[in-house]
Amino acid sequence: MCYSNLSMDFHTWLEMPDGTIIDPHFPAYDMIADMRGVSHEKHYHPANQLVQDCIGKTLGDLTWKMIAFFGGVDKVPMRFGFCFLNAFALQQTKYPNAKMVAGSLGFGKKGQTWWEYGDPNWDKFCQFRNGVATQQKAY
Repeated sequence: MCYSNLSMDFHTWLEMPDGTIIDPHFPAYDMIADMRGVSHEKHYHPANQLVQDCIGKTLGDLTWKMIAFFGGVDKVPMRFGFCFLNAFALQQTKYPNAKMVAGSLGFGKKGQTWWEYGDPNWDKFCQFRNGVATQQKAY
């Protein structure tokens, strides 16, 4: 697979059996919310299972190559822009009972959420695969 053309618009986080969300926070998230003029409150919307499976299969090989690059899953640094790798590494090293979830992440108050990553209305893999950042809207 050629990764140089891989452009995806989604977010990945961990969800514990009790519903608690595990997702590293980065200062860039606060800057995004500030630029969009919304609160820093995060909103998560999981994609349907088929989309999540497609995302996992698409990024699986690349994830293992990145883990090898860092010298093992326990050496993967948490980095902004690498949510899939971050979630996978955390699941493997600290939260084995957590489920990886892929979908949309937005900021703001409920009803006034800016969906920065993905869109809760998307239900097809190609929408997350291509991303439509210029058409995202707050709702």
